[in-house]
Amino acid sequence: MGQGASQPKSKRLTRSERQDELLKMCPLPATVIRRPNTNPDGSDIPRIPGSDFEFPDRNCETLIRMLYQAMSRNKDLDLAQCYQEAVRNGCGIEVDLSASLPTKS
Repeated sequence: MGQGASQPKSKRLTRSERQDELLKMCPLPATVIRRPNTNPDGSDIPRIPGSDFEFPDRNCETLIRMLYQAMSRNKDLDLAQCYQEAVRNGCGIEVDLSASLPTKS
């Protein structure tokens, strides 16, 4: 009868799909260098109970934002390199720091 309550909510993204969405956030050239392990059908492999490691890290969006904030200040290259390493290790994304940030018009 009524469809309102029976409609499924939006599909939860797999870890690989989440990583692809993170890649779209990057205003500089960026490449996925490591993918999460998945089942042959592409679905996520369940997290190991007792493990607090999740890949990509749940904080990747924040790490990417912090990386670009540090880069936009130009003088914070050391900080930008720290965030670049965190994004590489925790998110599996390599960001090219040698490229220029796009300018706002």
